[in-house]
Amino acid sequence: MIDQGCAGGIIQLPNVDARALDTVIEYCNKHADAASANSRVDEGSSSCNSEASEEALMEWDRKLVDGLSQDALYDLIMAVNFLHIKGLLDAACQKVADMIKGKSVEQTRKMFGIATDFTEEEEEKLRKESPWAFEE
Repeated sequence: MIDQGCAGGIIQLPNVDARALDTVIEYCNKHADAASANSRVDEGSSSCNSEASEEALMEWDRKLVDGLSQDALYDLIMAVNFLHIKGLLDAACQKVADMIKGKSVEQTRKMFGIATDFTEEEEEKLRKESPWAFEE
């Protein structure tokens, strides 16, 4: 687009709200800076430094998503899925998985606002057939 003289144009992002876009931009800037810094490192340096900087960047990603409210986290997941930003999608989805871990079915339903579609009899049957799914 820039090559075609459209640098001043508007890019429509219908599935991305401003709050999520701010987080995406922060993530992209941090990763671009890290990539630039890694490319300036002497070729003679050990891969240990590279691994340490990668781990530090992953920790920064975790802290970024940890600081989000539940609604902001869900909006971010929708945005990065739409924008195909795999690293941030992985970090955000891991945060949701950590939120679910150790929760009962009822707690998980409440967390996500999910109403059960089963009658009490159907749910009891499921509990008997698959008790592992209801363990806490």
